[in-house]
Amino acid sequence: MTTETGTFRFERIDAEMARVLAAKSDVARLRAGFRMWTAARAVLRAAIVADHGDWHADQIDRELAVRMSHGLVHRVAS
Repeated sequence: MTTETGTFRFERIDAEMARVLAAKSDVARLRAGFRMWTAARAVLRAAIVADHGDWHADQIDRELAVRMSHGLVHRVAS
């Protein structure tokens, strides 16, 4: 997460949440992580559509991939 000053700070889970997660099975933790990723993807996709209503689905999908991969997927030159 980036702060108002532009510096990066790491988010940490507290001890109680660590206990809750440790008590879950591997499958349950993966399921929860996948659901969070899916929700984040849906929110981000909606934001891209709102910002770029004139874009085609493939342009939206590409920008979504760029943002979800933190830049590991590259934008296509226009």
